[in-house]
Amino acid sequence: MNQILEKIGKIADSEKVEVYAVGGFARDFLLNRKTKDIDFVVVGKGIKFAKKVAKILGKKKVVTYERFETAMFVYKNLNLEFVSARSEIYDENSRKPKVERANLKSDQLRRDFTINALAFGLNKENFGKLYDPFEGEIDLNNKIIRTPLDPEITFSEDPLRILRAIRFASQLNFKIEAKTFEAATKMRERLKIISQERITDEFTKILNSPKPSIGLKLLEETGILKMILPEIFVWNENELLFEFVDEVSTKSQKTELRFASLLYKTNWENPTHLESNSRKVAYSTKLSKICKRFKLPINFGQETESLTSLLPLTLKVFELDFEGKFNLEKQRRYLKIVGDFFDEVWFLGRILQKIMKLDFQTQTAFKRLKNLDQKENLTDFNLALDGLEIIKISQIGQGPEIGKIKNSLEEAVLKGIVKNENKPLEQYLLTLLKS
Repeated sequence: MNQILEKIGKIADSEKVEVYAVGGFARDFLLNRKTKDIDFVVVGKGIKFAKKVAKILGKKKVVTYERFETAMFVYKNLNLEFVSARSEIYDENSRKPKVERANLKSDQLRRDFTINALAFGLNKENFGKLYDPFEGEIDLNNKIIRTPLDPEITFSEDPLRILRAIRFASQLNFKIEAKTFEAATKMRERLKIISQERITDEFTKILNSPKPSIGLKLLEETGILKMILPEIFVWNENELLFEFVDEVSTKSQKTELRFASLLYKTNWENPTHLESNSRKVAYSTKLSKICKRFKLPINFGQETESLTSLLPLTLKVFELDFEGKFNLEKQRRYLKIVGDFFDEVWFLGRILQKIMKLDFQTQTAFKRLKNLDQKENLTDFNLALDGLEIIKISQIGQGPEIGKIKNSLEEAVLKGIVKNENKPLEQYLLTLLKS
């Protein structure tokens, strides 16, 4: 890392421009956090300097954004982004500012938070010197999120910064300074000018933080969560819900599962609608609307809806009889409904038991279900006799009667009256036909 910084510093000296490593890189460096992104501020022509650096480093592909005088390219798995030092003027109906070239101090003034307004000099005369006009390093040490300027102005100019404040608090386990928090709450309505894609992006990053409940509670306290996800307030159990999301997050990095754990009660009404032997799930209208509103990719939305459907279904395992004389019929029906979601249901069952503090041997219960499934193959349930075989044995032509017979055979298997094997089913079918 130092080598590339020194190299860029030398190029800056040869080009007679000031260059600084800034923002998230400076913050993460002081926090000893690994990063693959380095942001540079160039006092001068950022794009021109970036192209010069890329040429010297042997990189041909440079992505540029003329409006913001920004350029970026990848070098040895590092994302290098160069921007001209600038000041910004905002229109009240947009978060896209008019920009003007400026010096380092003006560039730091436009930053969202003090911890992101840090800069390290890279030129020979100031290499490694920290430029910290707003005491961002102190805020890092005190674990505080604070704006460099009046927070109402900061959030009014770019309301997305409200969500960014909450996201950083959640990711870093920091506190939002009182005035900054008060302004975030006061200015929350300004989020209406932000595109849903941007809101979804920040919300997803909050869910992907080490302890999502930190961000979720801040979203709730500011009133933002009720604006963007009112559906979860129907149940008045958000503290338990956030704890559940945290538990899921300790076991899985999967964003879809974290999102599903937050939304699971939106799909509470119908826990038995999983299609057997398929990853497809009949969509809950309410949940489908949420996924569309958040403009989630189709596959993300489908996976989230599938996983959300599993949560109420998982609770059904706690109603099964595992004591004394086992109620095998209910267990068979449960396994048939669960289908190839068995491993996910087992995973969620362990978490639900912990959160709900249930006196229930989850591990033992699922092991018994697993053993039953291995014996009878219920999660991949297919009747051993197909429709053509039933027609041949019964000598009844195709029609609704065959469907009724097939249902009767399935019922007999699930009740344990007959094994799901050809010979026993043939004999049972003949008995049915005689009765």
